[in-house]
Amino acid sequence: SIAGSDGSRIKLLLGPTGDDFVLALDEDDGERKWETLDWCGDVPDPLCKQLINMTNKLRHVTTMAFGPNGEWYASGKKRDGSGEHAWWGGRTDIVGNEDQISFGCNSTMVHINNPNGFSSSGILPDSLQQRMSLINTQKGVIKRVRLLPPKDDYDWSVPRFWISDSQGQMWSGDLDEPIANHLKSGGKDDVLDLVQAGDGTWIVIRPNRFVASMGVSNRLTLRLTNFYRDQKDRREQNNLRIKNYDALILRVAQHLKAAEEERQSEERRLAEEKRLAEERRRVMEERKQKREELEERALILRRTNEVQEAIQNKGLQVGTIVNTVGDVTRVGVTSPCVITRLRKDGVDIQVQHGGGATFFIQDPRQLVVMDGKDNANMDISTSLSMLYLAHDKYEASLCFLECECHNGVCRCRVVAAAQISVDPSPRTFRPLLENRKYGPMVSRFDEYTCAEKIDLIRLKQVLSELRMDHDARDSCIKDIARKMNASHVDASRKLKLQEWHKALQRCQVIEAVAETLEEFTRAAPVDSMGCVVHEVRYEHRDSASRGRLYAIGAKVNVLGEKHVRTATLQGMPSDLRSPLVGAFSHDIDCENSEVRLICSLASQLGLEQLTPTLIDYRDRRQYWLDQICNLHNVTRGQAKRLPNIILSGGMYDSWLRKVGHPVVEKREVKGFARRLWSEMRALRDQLLVHPRFSWIDIERKSLLAAGRQPGRIDDLLMPRIVASCENEVLGIMHRCLFHLGWHIRAKVFDGLIIEPNEVNSSISDALKASEDACLVQGWSIKLIEKPLHGTHDNILPALDVSRKAMQVLNKRLSPCPQPLTELDGNICSEVSPSLQLIDPFQNARKPVPLAPKGGFLDGQYCAYYPNLCSTSTVKIAGQTIYATNDIGTSVSQPYSMIDASFAATLTELQDKKRLTRLVDPSPLVVCTCGGGAMNVAGMLPPSKSIDIIMAPDSEKPNSKRVEITLKHVLVVNNLPVPIHLGIRKSPDFVDAWKNLTFIMSSASISPAKNIFPVRFHNHKYWS
Repeated sequence: SIAGSDGSRIKLLLGPTGDDFVLALDEDDGERKWETLDWCGDVPDPLCKQLINMTNKLRHVTTMAFGPNGEWYASGKKRDGSGEHAWWGGRTDIVGNEDQISFGCNSTMVHINNPNGFSSSGILPDSLQQRMSLINTQKGVIKRVRLLPPKDDYDWSVPRFWISDSQGQMWSGDLDEPIANHLKSGGKDDVLDLVQAGDGTWIVIRPNRFVASMGVSNRLTLRLTNFYRDQKDRREQNNLRIKNYDALILRVAQHLKAAEEERQSEERRLAEEKRLAEERRRVMEERKQKREELEERALILRRTNEVQEAIQNKGLQVGTIVNTVGDVTRVGVTSPCVITRLRKDGVDIQVQHGGGATFFIQDPRQLVVMDGKDNANMDISTSLSMLYLAHDKYEASLCFLECECHNGVCRCRVVAAAQISVDPSPRTFRPLLENRKYGPMVSRFDEYTCAEKIDLIRLKQVLSELRMDHDARDSCIKDIARKMNASHVDASRKLKLQEWHKALQRCQVIEAVAETLEEFTRAAPVDSMGCVVHEVRYEHRDSASRGRLYAIGAKVNVLGEKHVRTATLQGMPSDLRSPLVGAFSHDIDCENSEVRLICSLASQLGLEQLTPTLIDYRDRRQYWLDQICNLHNVTRGQAKRLPNIILSGGMYDSWLRKVGHPVVEKREVKGFARRLWSEMRALRDQLLVHPRFSWIDIERKSLLAAGRQPGRIDDLLMPRIVASCENEVLGIMHRCLFHLGWHIRAKVFDGLIIEPNEVNSSISDALKASEDACLVQGWSIKLIEKPLHGTHDNILPALDVSRKAMQVLNKRLSPCPQPLTELDGNICSEVSPSLQLIDPFQNARKPVPLAPKGGFLDGQYCAYYPNLCSTSTVKIAGQTIYATNDIGTSVSQPYSMIDASFAATLTELQDKKRLTRLVDPSPLVVCTCGGGAMNVAGMLPPSKSIDIIMAPDSEKPNSKRVEITLKHVLVVNNLPVPIHLGIRKSPDFVDAWKNLTFIMSSASISPAKNIFPVRFHNHKYWS
């Protein structure tokens, strides 16, 4: 680098006149150093010859001086510090190797040895002697001493002087007035040297400039001017080289750091994946073990219930005479037996003959009650029904045998048999969300980073709603565009069409952004509430990097949109934020921000006197808006645009054209607008020249390069100043809320989307704290909460308007309701006529996905696998219907199933006459059925349930009824029956087992399509 100032590199002496001088310039370009010498006029020849000798011997001048009587002094050394030597002439009292030396009139001389040593000869001014002594005593620094020509040239004259030291500078009281005035008020930069010729001409050397009096040699002033200019250029070029080199070093370091961070991140990712895989394996093992334990307990409970049921039905008790009939593998004991003990899991019997051996009978159904005469008591047990189940993983066989037993011999016949197979490899597939860490959570303050949080469940629900009408909307947009271009459309009709067209296009934009966001977050981890958190960076897009911050995200190009949107909370339409973050976030905004920011800026700079009308509008905004609305008959939103247009450089006439009104000026409003325009013009002119906004020059050059008219550029710069103030205020709010513990989810230009944590203050306290933090920095703003929190269940406004438009234009017919009364004979007449069987997923059903190679994984599919010999009679919402169940089957799930279209008819499952929003059933994809597959729509949310009443035997009016609440219900598209009960494993039936008696005999009603509603008859399951 180039050390020292440019002025410190100049060594200059003046002779008798301003044309007599000796000049030594120490030049440096950062890579090499050299010295340039020049002299002219009446100067000592020995001094000039010695200067030449020093140059020839590669020495540079360190000190030089000459006096009015021919005395001279020069010293020099090489660049490496060696070869230091001094030469002089005309005097004998010089010691040599002086740091400074100055000759004056009448043989006066001053020697300075750094930092504060001095000696002198001749008669010097007392004030100079006292000043040098004071600096020496205080151990200060004497920077420069110059003995100047006396005021009067007499033999006894005392030289005048100028001294610069650690306490400042001092000069003779009789110094020439021009020199004294310049030293007093010539500038705040230091005076490095002062030289004066015998004729009174003078030069003052400063760090980056010099000042010369009239009469100084033009040659000398030109050399000095060129030196300052050249040295400045060299310094700038050298600084640029240093800056580029430092930037290169920084880039290399950043690249190495990024590579190391990437390596560490990859190692952490692999370790996390390994941990998650191990965790999944452990969870699966625990689930498997728990499932096996539950199945074992259920089997034991079922076995106990069957034993007790058989004992009760046969009327068995201790002392009852019975006979065993054996089972399929052995012949029973033919001698009559007596029951000696009743157990939970069976009975003990003792043979009355042949030694009285005791046997344990596990199945009491194998016993025939005797009448005491070795005859079977046919009144009690005329026949024996046995059920054999084959417990295969994919196949179950049911076989009913009816046996008649006499004297220990049974004759059996098959009365019913069935065999069901389940395809173990479903042919459909839906990709799962991998819990892969997408990015780091934001846990430190970073003005350019926010942690966006998206409700993924509601995102999917919004997409389902939008996709339902996509094609109809597209057709409707084209139809409306054609109608608006027709010449016969009246004005009111055209306004209505424009409103519909805007809403329809907005829906298309929302759908495009939602689809991009869904794809973007597909690989992100999902928390327990179904939300995804990911990091979003922000950037400046203006040339000076002072304006608004824009979110960096996946870009969404939509035909007809002026700007490219991003799949972020900032870039998405405001309608979409409500369902995605309305459940947990708040939207805070600066009220009347542009006006308040400009008023605050004027106050900071002491320019309030320029903006009285703007301050009045800020304080009486309601009054002025009412005046504009009443006088011009415009809406409040249109009235707000007038001040905003003027603040951005527009005029009253511009506003009239934009709101579509004829140019009918109102005097009061026009006066207000003109005063506001004049004040903004005056304030703008002050701001553009203020040092605080010197960066505006960058924007000015950018606008000129873009081809903007020079006369319009000043108007375009004012909004950029306001945007920089807006960004400054947003940064203060961001930092304040961050330190209060709030999560900053997004920046939306002049507002923030925030979420509280567990220990936050209230939203009102947070707004007050942010306002106070801004006020401390000079910004008087007012923060308000905009409608967002709690709006997550509201229907999208654009979607509502677009559907109304489509209904008017007959682009989407309402689904035809199918009354439940069509199901006569299968559903009782208690059905309410207001209930309608509709398909809530019309036009939104996705095709069943293809099965991946190798089939679905465990947990990705379930099976509809009903009991083929018996159904359950249930009462739902006043309707008595048949339902299938999984009693006696080998395949069952821990939930019941309901058909989506039937679920939509139940009032308890409706929200605004539509089926309630379902919970994502992931990882479930499909439900297999008879070798085919059905799409799984979702699970009922925890807030919804189905109340049913079950009758164990519908043929007995007085049989006990059981009330059950179904909370674990899977909603399936196109189920073969209205409802299927998961009695075996569903938690909903745990407490109801002891109250249910399922009759499984030839009198039971088997599942057949004719007992279910007509709309289910065409399901391929029944074929």
